[in-house]
Amino acid sequence: MMDSITVGANIRMTEAVTGDYPVGSTATILYIDEMDNVFIEWSDGKLSKFSDKQVIHGFEKITPKYSAPIQEHIERITHYEKIMDRVQALDSNSPEHKKLLGELSAYYISDAWKRDFAADEAGLLPKDLKRGVLSEDGIYNLLEETSTD
Repeated sequence: MMDSITVGANIRMTEAVTGDYPVGSTATILYIDEMDNVFIEWSDGKLSKFSDKQVIHGFEKITPKYSAPIQEHIERITHYEKIMDRVQALDSNSPEHKKLLGELSAYYISDAWKRDFAADEAGLLPKDLKRGVLSEDGIYNLLEETSTD
């Protein structure tokens, strides 16, 4: 069961709402009219119309799943984002600050950073992923600010 209907969402039928397609069939929500009719396009390109209630109770949104390599990029970027946030919050003279800054520096010059950057440039990462560590100046500026303290 869905909690909301969003134009552009990919959906999967979970209950027999129509005899034309089996449960498990997928579609994309195209349009919602002023009478709350929901127009969808099935994966085979055919169009159908349902009430908003039929869609809410008979379909589920398909959550995108990322391949293992993309998931690895996301996890690594998220890890270094947390480190970057922590470094910015710490006193620059603390031992933890220096240790974490070393980790960021090692990441910045690594092949992993280059692969993460390339994945971002190719549009493979989720749009809502925090990615300050991938800005070409983000870590560099942090390293420079710290070296001048």
